[in-house]
Amino acid sequence: MEKDIDFYYYDVDMGAYDEYNPRYVFCNDIYRKAIFDIVDGKKVNEECLRKLNDIDAVQIKEEAPTINFPLFIKEDLPFINKATKDNARKVVDRIKIIYDDLCNILVKLDNGFSNKINMYHIICGNYFDGEFFSYLEERGIVATSMLHPSNRDYIIIGYEKDEKLQEWNDSLICSYNNFRTNNYRFCSFGNALGDRYDLYRYIRVREGGNILPMFGDIHSVLKRYEEDEIKILLDDVMNGVVNDDMRNILNLFGYFKNNESIVPIYTKQHYHVINELYELLNKMLGEYIVEVLNEMYDELADIYIMKLKLNKQIIMNELWHMLFGSVNEILIQDGLVATPYTSKDEGCYLKCIWEI
Repeated sequence: MEKDIDFYYYDVDMGAYDEYNPRYVFCNDIYRKAIFDIVDGKKVNEECLRKLNDIDAVQIKEEAPTINFPLFIKEDLPFINKATKDNARKVVDRIKIIYDDLCNILVKLDNGFSNKINMYHIICGNYFDGEFFSYLEERGIVATSMLHPSNRDYIIIGYEKDEKLQEWNDSLICSYNNFRTNNYRFCSFGNALGDRYDLYRYIRVREGGNILPMFGDIHSVLKRYEEDEIKILLDDVMNGVVNDDMRNILNLFGYFKNNESIVPIYTKQHYHVINELYELLNKMLGEYIVEVLNEMYDELADIYIMKLKLNKQIIMNELWHMLFGSVNEILIQDGLVATPYTSKDEGCYLKCIWEI
């Protein structure tokens, strides 16, 4: 069986869908196979190398070409699993020190939802995958942008297609689905073990032209609306305007029940409480997590990508996702945050709405 790769992208500005776009290039099996030929030290023809070099996926050196993006292979799994779990436990133990203080802040939200549900959305999701991500980026610890010779801005991350590695990666609680209108984000946050029944997923599936059966009822309502129309009409509904189609959609997706919200809605009126929470978390976790991430990076010195001398900030980006995804798993296991809805077809997640 030939080796293959699952690719993930941070697409800041990937540009036209052409030979300088990695999504376009890696749709071709030849170039995905060539990546593993390079990893295994096999000869790759010059035309193939040129194409991969055009998207900055390889470095062509005198001695031999090398991969120019983080690629995790199945042999790495025991090392990344141990390093991630061990360091995640350290972070959770740190959070436990201030847990009561976090609860005392959260009760000020007074939004009708438990501290554990609010912690799941505000800390596991919005803080770790938003606020703290920005904290790390501002300090030069991670990078979310990489300009290439083609003048396009993107980051490529690869994982070898391997059942155990894929299951481990997909099970991390670090996956945000955000459908943004002008004024709101309709969110779900959880793992990647399935196809979520949410608004973001429906829109992305619709773009591909292959409507999944699970979205049949949704599509029968929304197929006559363009995406921009949906955004405007959802904003109207959130602001009290009656629109039967959009209210029906929010009911079907489980954001509403009987036309009333049944998930947390975090409005601008809540931000002063949420910012107070973030200040405490930054004070307790900020520099500590930077230390933990650097230790984790050093502990993983023997995995494949560390031998390539790649940009450390790009690697740290993926290590942070591994770390906070595992932190969230332990927070759930220890009963410190809400347990998400779980389905064998959809994975696990919870939904909320944020005013922006």
